[in-house]
Amino acid sequence: MLKLLFCVMIIGMGNLGLAQHDKDLNSDTTRSIDPSRYLLNKKQFMDKYGIDDTSRALINFYFSKRNTAGSFLSIYTIFFTGQLYVIAIAATFPGEGLISTGVVILCIGYTLLVFVPATVFLIEGLQGLGKYSKKKLYIEVMNYLKGNGIPEKHMKKMMKNPLYWRNY
Repeated sequence: MLKLLFCVMIIGMGNLGLAQHDKDLNSDTTRSIDPSRYLLNKKQFMDKYGIDDTSRALINFYFSKRNTAGSFLSIYTIFFTGQLYVIAIAATFPGEGLISTGVVILCIGYTLLVFVPATVFLIEGLQGLGKYSKKKLYIEVMNYLKGNGIPEKHMKKMMKNPLYWRNY
């Protein structure tokens, strides 16, 4: 029963969907961008594309969102490691008996209790990394530098937090 539950959890996590991609960012023209243009760290992005305060704020915004997504994935890793540890404990109590059955029931309960928040952290982390990828940042910065402006949804979020506008 425990092995079946473990298999269902692994299969379920493998079938989780990633973030939906914007149609315009998945066109054939964006696939041909040279990766050396956008596979940069924050300082390199700032040096290369941070021409004015708005472009620097956009770069800060994207990297802040990416760091948050990475934190969610770190928390997921802790939850998932705890689940594996509990399953290992349950596997060390072989045989029949009241103690063995009680430990297995407690371990299954803990695993189910932790599975839901762990799944939420996994989805949020993967979605954040997909939604705020460096390639999308590069495309938005280039669109801004060409005079197209920043999308309204990002500008509203950037205006709410003054930390994005700091030069660091």
